[in-house]
Amino acid sequence: MTKTLTTLLLASTFAALGFAQESPSTNVIMRVNGQNLTRGLLDRERAGLAKAMPNATEILVMKTAVSNLIQRVALNQATEKDQITVTDYEVAEQVRETKGLLPDNTSFNGFLAQRGMDKGQFIQQLASAILVNKFFQKRVPPYEPSAADIGKYFRENKEKFFIPAAVDVQHFMIVVDKNDTGDTITKKRNQMTRYLEQIQKGESFDDLATLFSEGPRASEGGRLGMLGREAFSDELRGEVFRLKKAGAFTEILTSKQGLHFFKLLGHREAVPLQLDQSQEQIRGFLKRRHQQVERDRILKNLVAAAKVERL
Repeated sequence: MTKTLTTLLLASTFAALGFAQESPSTNVIMRVNGQNLTRGLLDRERAGLAKAMPNATEILVMKTAVSNLIQRVALNQATEKDQITVTDYEVAEQVRETKGLLPDNTSFNGFLAQRGMDKGQFIQQLASAILVNKFFQKRVPPYEPSAADIGKYFRENKEKFFIPAAVDVQHFMIVVDKNDTGDTITKKRNQMTRYLEQIQKGESFDDLATLFSEGPRASEGGRLGMLGREAFSDELRGEVFRLKKAGAFTEILTSKQGLHFFKLLGHREAVPLQLDQSQEQIRGFLKRRHQQVERDRILKNLVAAAKVERL
């Protein structure tokens, strides 16, 4: 990518982030290192933040909007000073990686539509992210946690390192539609009660689930396999993890999706991990934390050094 093309790409990128070109004399409210910021830019930033921070006060939204604009200008100017550029290949590789991470049932165009953008806007935002990452990679020195640092973090945070408890369960479900009447829901609950009683009296859970359950693994007899707490919704988690003895059943439970009951097939208690089992996880965490601290420090210094003129 030529330097001119890179400059054009970065200009369009920062326009997408809110720095659209406006007449220098049009409602200029401040200058940051000589760059004009207009009322239009501020209003767009405030509108976006108001949606992202629905419970924030108007004063907080305004302060955050102003701070964001100052940070973006300072960071943009710093990348230009360091002559950071983005190549076509780097952008293309990131697009390829993004496509590879999409679920099988989601097309790239569908992914863009969900985010309300076209391919050009996506590439602009991607180029901006690459640009910023390259800037910080240049400014942040390499860091490798020492064995002492890793050991100290483990000793101070042992409770965080464990293989979580899990349950092996069978699941029976009947979907309750949002348009179901009270009578319909009652009939479905009564039917669930009959299925539960039949299974508790000795009929095959696998057979009844395969024939009548509407759950995600009905075709496999409702067998979900070993699952952790995070796999269950709030309405179900507590009751499922109260089961301790193989063969025990929950009562009929209600969630947003419908009616459920579960049979416990097996249970695994949480298992504490030792330092040698946790050190790679800790090393990665300490490196990411260090990078974030350094990024915040650099950005704070850029903003502190910026000459801000309020007009």
